[in-house]
Amino acid sequence: MNLGRQWRQRLQMWSEELQKYFYTPLLDVEFEGFTTFEHLSFENARKQKRIPMSSGTSWGDKWEYGWFFTRVQICDDLIGQPVVMRIGVGPEMLVWINGEVASAIDGQHKTLILTDCAKAGEVFEIAAEAYAGHGPRLENGGPYPMTVTPVPEVTAHQVCIQCSTVGIWHEAIYQAWIDYEVLYQILQSLPEHALRAMKIEKGLKAFTYKADFELDPVAREASIIEARACLTALLTCVNGSTTPTMSVFGQSHLDLAWLWPVEETKRKSARTYANQLRLMERYEEYQFLLCEPPILEYLKQYYPEVYSRVKAKVEEGRFIPEGGLWVEGDCNLPSGETLIRQFLWGKQWFQSEYGVETKMAWMPDTFGFSAALPQIMKGCDIPYFATQKLLRADPETEPFPYNLFWWEGIDGSKVLSHLYKKNNARLEPKLLIERWEKDRNQTEDIDSMLFPFGFGDGGGGPTRDMLEMYRRLKDLEGAPKCVMESPIHFFERIAESDVQNIYTGELYLAWHRGTYTSQAAMKMGLRKAEVALREAEFWASIYLMENGNLEDGTKEKLHELWSLLLFNTFHDILPGTSIRRVHEEAENDFKRVIEESKALLHDLLRKRCKGKEPVQMLYNALSFERTYEGHVIPACGQIEMPKAAMSAYLDEEMCVTAVEAGFYLENNAILALIDHTGRVISLKDKKEGKPQEGEWLSAPGNDFIMYKDVNGVYDAWELEIMAKEMPVKLSEKAEIKVIRREGCVGVSVERQLNNSLLSQEILLKRGARRLEFQTTIDWKERHKLLKVAFPANLYAQEAICDIQFGYIKRPLHKSRQFEKDHYEVWHHKYCVIADNSHGLALLNDGKYGLSFERHTIQLTLLKAPVIPDMEADLGTHHFVYALYPYRGTFDASDVIQEGYDLNYPLVVAEGLSTQGGQSYFEGLADHIVVEALKPSETFENAIVARLYEAKGKQARTFLKVPPQIKSAEQVNLVERPVASLEMSQNRIPLEFRPFEIKTILLKMK
Repeated sequence: MNLGRQWRQRLQMWSEELQKYFYTPLLDVEFEGFTTFEHLSFENARKQKRIPMSSGTSWGDKWEYGWFFTRVQICDDLIGQPVVMRIGVGPEMLVWINGEVASAIDGQHKTLILTDCAKAGEVFEIAAEAYAGHGPRLENGGPYPMTVTPVPEVTAHQVCIQCSTVGIWHEAIYQAWIDYEVLYQILQSLPEHALRAMKIEKGLKAFTYKADFELDPVAREASIIEARACLTALLTCVNGSTTPTMSVFGQSHLDLAWLWPVEETKRKSARTYANQLRLMERYEEYQFLLCEPPILEYLKQYYPEVYSRVKAKVEEGRFIPEGGLWVEGDCNLPSGETLIRQFLWGKQWFQSEYGVETKMAWMPDTFGFSAALPQIMKGCDIPYFATQKLLRADPETEPFPYNLFWWEGIDGSKVLSHLYKKNNARLEPKLLIERWEKDRNQTEDIDSMLFPFGFGDGGGGPTRDMLEMYRRLKDLEGAPKCVMESPIHFFERIAESDVQNIYTGELYLAWHRGTYTSQAAMKMGLRKAEVALREAEFWASIYLMENGNLEDGTKEKLHELWSLLLFNTFHDILPGTSIRRVHEEAENDFKRVIEESKALLHDLLRKRCKGKEPVQMLYNALSFERTYEGHVIPACGQIEMPKAAMSAYLDEEMCVTAVEAGFYLENNAILALIDHTGRVISLKDKKEGKPQEGEWLSAPGNDFIMYKDVNGVYDAWELEIMAKEMPVKLSEKAEIKVIRREGCVGVSVERQLNNSLLSQEILLKRGARRLEFQTTIDWKERHKLLKVAFPANLYAQEAICDIQFGYIKRPLHKSRQFEKDHYEVWHHKYCVIADNSHGLALLNDGKYGLSFERHTIQLTLLKAPVIPDMEADLGTHHFVYALYPYRGTFDASDVIQEGYDLNYPLVVAEGLSTQGGQSYFEGLADHIVVEALKPSETFENAIVARLYEAKGKQARTFLKVPPQIKSAEQVNLVERPVASLEMSQNRIPLEFRPFEIKTILLKMK
């Protein structure tokens, strides 16, 4: 736009000035009402005692809601006019008109339409439920001295009631502004010498000559209407045949919890969908993406009248039921089975509620995507994937190369994928043009993109402005074409266009790297809940197989606990980026899942006795043999608890010896030297009782490193690269004591780590090659990061990192920008540095963040952000990590089994005695893992076994099943038939591709 300063100012001024005259207030309105912390229905609220709540009144404690009521009667000056209301009782509210939910008021939706043509004497009974709030919604960073409170406590009476008014809506002025604003934004984006720019400039200038704001109101409106005619011809110009097309649809991306609690999300769901229903009444072409079933479940439970209207609009095709998942969860940290359940629960809900087969994984705001996802999606009949997050990575990092591509996972599965930018976008010319010109990474083989629009995170969705602009922008010269449609239609067209680009592996988000560590209780809660649920489901399946049915309520209880776990994997809960209340509630939810899963498990095991005297049993739900006190517990099996005396003689193989340098810990497999600070300064193999040549460590391991972690923005989200340049000096003074227990030897270490106290037991168990570090930290830091380092005496280019259903290899060097961007990564149960003859694995029971300094593994233990929760991670943390050296190749090692063994303790419980050991499923190759055994979703008398190949190689093996099994069938991840399976003498032959997930439906006799 080649305009001088004066014209730039004038055109901008006219855009701003027009907006002042949309509304003329005529009546002041006063309310009466009450405040409450309860979630009341409208019917209940209207019965409560009220007091006057006039302008100037203050109200609202933290977490409090206010109900406000008034009566509006049409006066003579309003007859025949469009009448609207502006309400000032609070920042965000749901409004009822004459007893029916009408719409919501918030920062982007400020006007309540009462009628398009008022009638004499017409009366409107208005009710509003408003949220007072809970203080500022913070997501910043920066230094906070200890004298500063990062999140100030909220004072009472947060809200001061502002004047509420009723008045006339000037539709003609509003429509003139939409015309003007559309052309004005296009002008600002056009080349300055373009003919289109010249024409628009001339029309806008003419508009400003005619639109006279200094006239009386009637004459002013007449001048604006006359000025609008200067723009009419400009709005009829269409694009050429090679103009890009944007597939547009409304969305709100309502976070289930974040800078507000779940309780507020319940209200936000009603506000958001009430707004969409009101817009759909006015704009028949409008379509809105309906996703995240918990949001709709809240509507159904708390606002059934709104939900019934939503469901009717689904049937009309106005709401687009899509998304594929139960919640838009984190895709890095949850287990593979948890990710499958997200899709399974989501698809079942959409099918049950709307009869719709969802096809798209809609994850606009998730913080990165596991390389296991393509196989999971494909196995769940989800062929399409969309997100905006990757294009919002740190701008200094290597940009992602594509917008349209096939995403290939670790097993070779591919899903059609699309990356766009800016999910919570306004639908306006400026952003449409930016989407194509600036936000598009791909420069070839692309002519269309998704453009979801509407205000999100806190919900609300699109505004009327956006839909008015859409009507002008469907095909308007100077801006991309727009078509209102389901994203599925977009993907179906793309699928026919022969997309050539393929991206293989993880979709790593080079941003928000602190989310692997912040709020450690979320991570530990998830891991322990996943373990507890797996154990309960496994033995529930055995019970079902043995008895032909489950106890009443068992399947429903498992479903309830899974739903609770899945909810808390939401991408602002599990990653640790929410306010304090959200994380306290999530921590309690995880505890509930763990406790109730264990209670269900023990109840099922006792009931297997059927009146017989129970005995203490050991249960192993993993797919490989394990040992206890020298006794073997079979794979997927059980034995009676052995007597302790049987293995006492084995204690002679273990000892702890004090020397000048520290303490030697040894068993028949390894010899470790622990110094007086608790560091491992030597780790060697033993053979025939003697230490072998060769160190596993190139420098002392179990070396705690603390860094200052002051992030410029997004405190809980970020782990900025400069942290490693700011180490915190730690005292090496420690108190060490010798540990001698039945079955293990070790040392206990107490040591101050800056302001925090470390209490650690370093243990070597009988016959184990695993050196365990059972750790407790009383964490009292602010803006600090704690890692523990193990320098491997090995040379390798890559580390092997456990992920869902397999592993990926991560670079150990920083040769290119790509590797430099990956300075903090995530993993699950193990990380290995290995060459072709030996390797060193670091295992963990709930720590996900990880970094490498060449051949040193640094496990990230704790972070201490203060925004948005200034108490994040403060307090006591318990966790375990372990060092596991092995000889030979990784392929021949037991690393995977050791990782599972550390995370899944043997279950000790009362149960039915068996003669010797009993295995329920056996015969599998050692690299085939039984990830889950569960009651079938679709058959009453069937169970499902989920298996996967764990080492990236082909396999021919068999699964031997119990005699109660009548037949076997391969199904996909949502339990739909794939292929029949032969079964002979209870053996099922199976073939696996590298990293293949295979789901077997086992029907009982």
